Amino acid sequence: MTKYIAENDIDCIISSGPPHTMHLIALGLKKKLNIPWIADFRDPWTNIDFYKELKLSKWADKKHHYLERKVLENSDYVISVGETLTNELVELGAKCVKTITNGYDETDLAEAQVGLDEKFSIAHIGSLTKTRNPDILWKALSELCKEDTQFANDLEIKLVGKIDYFVKEQINLFKLDNYIRKIAYIPHTEVIIEQKKTHLLLLIVNDAPNAKGIITGKVFEYMAAKRPILALAPKGGDLESVINETSTGKCFGALEKENLKDFIMSVYKQEYNYKPNGINQFTRKKLTESLVSVINEVILNK
Repeated sequence: MTKYIAENDIDCIISSGPPHTMHLIALGLKKKLNIPWIADFRDPWTNIDFYKELKLSKWADKKHHYLERKVLENSDYVISVGETLTNELVELGAKCVKTITNGYDETDLAEAQVGLDEKFSIAHIGSLTKTRNPDILWKALSELCKEDTQFANDLEIKLVGKIDYFVKEQINLFKLDNYIRKIAYIPHTEVIIEQKKTHLLLLIVNDAPNAKGIITGKVFEYMAAKRPILALAPKGGDLESVINETSTGKCFGALEKENLKDFIMSVYKQEYNYKPNGINQFTRKKLTESLVSVINEVILNK
């Protein structure tokens, strides 16, 4: 790697993690060659949601924190995927940090138009794990089905991806199993079509200590589908900010069951005024322009 950089007139290196060992390789190159370096954090390091589940020894935990600080203190620029993570990285010692979120491919919008599902469909794309079980949604839908016979007749819950056994038990507990349409793995092109056909797209943030800083990449694909988003995530978090900024749906906390029911019914009755705004800022082309500006700044300041 050192020889390649020296022989090919490389102006800047970019490390992207996780795995965060990529940053350690870049740190070594920075020290050896004094080359401009951008560290790209797509997820937190020591504050990632499963960090405590690693059961690290005190020595290993201390080592991880030490290496994280060394990376942040020695990189010329740091990129993060959300404002909460940006603020955390600054507190840990990063000098210059810019938020560049995930995004969507404009070709996803260029696909042929498709009609909506005949049933009133609510879809979740991706794995439904125990930590992502939407308990409040099952309660809300169960109550709505009891309160409105027509809604019960029209409802369909599309689950695209793996479903944890615990989640299946919860679905059965709330007597919603007859409304489920399970869709196994399908190619991405078909996922895009399913999203566009769906009346309401479900997005769930894991129940984790850093939940407010989580912006799943899926939200940007949902935006590209141009269908309303129902997000179950912490209030005041980064995900809610993005959804509110673009007017692409609503975000609900764990105690907002009645508000959640009202929102679902407003979409069902076609009373929800869906008018997305400013989603173009999240195209990969626009985000790449932001990355290029960071690269140019780092090279000019070397």
